[in-house]
Amino acid sequence: AATATCEYPTYYPQSGWAEQNPEDSWNAFVSNVCELLRKSGAAPEDIAAVALDAATGHMGVLLLTKADLYEQVSFRAEDAGILTLPKPVQRQTLYTSLKLLAAVSTRLAKMEQRAKTLEEKMMDIRLVNRAKWLLISHLGMNETDAHYYIEKQAMDTRRSRREIAEDVIRTYDS
Repeated sequence: AATATCEYPTYYPQSGWAEQNPEDSWNAFVSNVCELLRKSGAAPEDIAAVALDAATGHMGVLLLTKADLYEQVSFRAEDAGILTLPKPVQRQTLYTSLKLLAAVSTRLAKMEQRAKTLEEKMMDIRLVNRAKWLLISHLGMNETDAHYYIEKQAMDTRRSRREIAEDVIRTYDS
C-alpha cells in the first residue's frame, strides 16, 4: 500500500461561493495514481482499491476487481460500504464512480456532524435537568424556579445554560 496527495484549486467566483472544477479533481486523481504506481512499482492491473479522503476525514473505498469475480466480491463488499467496479473499467465510469463516492462521503460527514450536534444538545438538556433536580432537592425550589434560576444565571453571566448546570452539579452533587 502507498499514499499520495495532490492539491487542486478552489475557485471563489463571488463572496460566499466556492467551486471546484471536476477536471481539476480528475487530473489530481490521475496524478496521484501515477505517483502511487511509481512509488509502489506496481502495474496498473495490480490496483485493487482506491481510497479517497477529501479533507472531510471520511474515506470512501472503490474496489476494482476482476470481472469474473465481480458479483462475488461486490456482494461481500456492499455490507462494508465499499463501492465495487469490474475491471477493465472505462475512464468515464471510473470518474463517475469516484464522484459518487465523494458525494456519498460528503453527505455522510454532514449526517455525522448533525448527529453529533443533536447528541450535544441532548447532553445539554440532561445536564440542565440534573441541575434543576439538584436545586429542587437542595434548595427547595420548584421546577419552574430552578429552570428560571439556570436561565437567569446564564443570561447574567453571559455563559451557556450547560456551564451553569455544570456549576450547579459541581456544587450540589455529592
